Amino acid sequence: MAYLGHLGVLTQFMVFVSIVVLTGMATFVLYKLSRLIDNVDASLTGPGSKGSGRSISGSNSSKQNNDG
Repeated sequence: MAYLGHLGVLTQFMVFVSIVVLTGMATFVLYKLSRLIDNVDASLTGPGSKGSGRSISGSNSSKQNNDG
């Protein structure tokens, strides 16, 4: 009985670790994809029109971006 309980804890731990790893990988992939899309946008639109606001989330981000 104790072995079954230990196996359950081990299984829960493995599921937890796999979920954390998958979430981390998905976040990393999304981050790299967004960086790649930003680079492609910058190279396509040219250096003068970078503040298009399409890849930046939020409606007021362009105003904040033009401040600096």
